[in-house]
Amino acid sequence: MRSLLLSLTCLLTLSAITVSGDEPEKSTPQDLVRQQLSEYLTAFNDEDSKKIASLWSQNSVFTNLSTGEKTEGREQIISDLKQFFADNENALLTAETSSFKQLGESVIQVTGNTRLQLNDGTVESTNFEVLFTKENKNWKIASITESAQVAASAKESLKQLDWLVGTWQDDSDQVIATTSCKWSATEVFLLRTFVIETEDGTSQGTEVIGWDPQFQQIRSWSFFSDGTFGSGFWSKNGDSWVIKSVHTLPTGQLAESIRELSEITEESLQVTLTSSSIDGELQPSREPVRVRRVPKATTKTVEGGQE
Repeated sequence: MRSLLLSLTCLLTLSAITVSGDEPEKSTPQDLVRQQLSEYLTAFNDEDSKKIASLWSQNSVFTNLSTGEKTEGREQIISDLKQFFADNENALLTAETSSFKQLGESVIQVTGNTRLQLNDGTVESTNFEVLFTKENKNWKIASITESAQVAASAKESLKQLDWLVGTWQDDSDQVIATTSCKWSATEVFLLRTFVIETEDGTSQGTEVIGWDPQFQQIRSWSFFSDGTFGSGFWSKNGDSWVIKSVHTLPTGQLAESIRELSEITEESLQVTLTSSSIDGELQPSREPVRVRRVPKATTKTVEGGQE
């Protein structure tokens, strides 16, 4: 049952898009499901089993494909949930969603993976599929199917970013940014170097991208020639990648940002800075930038002989 709670609650942490109550008739089915997930998260954190029960379908089913465990009916699921609250305190839950699909007029499917860390340091990771059905204009959790997540190796996990290898250049009039990426000797890290040229001068840096087995997530560590350094967490969102970064500036200030890599092809991609702040103060937004691959015939000069 512990893994059931992990799947549900972590899913909610990634679905914090709320719906305005002023015009519910304009909300899409996905908006309404996200609202239900947000309410479930609040109820879980409050250990409000009564509220949680109201979000489940009467004949809901939980199935664990790894153990063969199957729990049928809202009453039994809530009973197990109450026992979990009694046995576990301050568990840390995180997750990623990989898809959100409407399968029909009254069925929505959400899939992803989850991670639960207990007070004793135990970590459990699962893959999940949640089905929501529409009942009397309300969306209810009808079923959850989950399976244990096989621990991924660094090499296997980073293969998702193999397309980064090569040399890339921003298609921008204000800034010329050239990035070169290659595999480490053992192919457990991606090594990137970059040169950024602006009207104010030129800066350089290095970034190392690797797999963090503790967080079960791709991470990056970057270092700039002006003394700036920091790290980021990479999450896949459909066909795009989202990078949440925190950097320490030479002044000691803390810079936080969220970037999205989208419209990825063999020859180009789009980089969008969706959020940026320094010491909590939001910074001006920027237009998305198109980044293009530099043809191999010219990469030796761009990469400075790194190949």
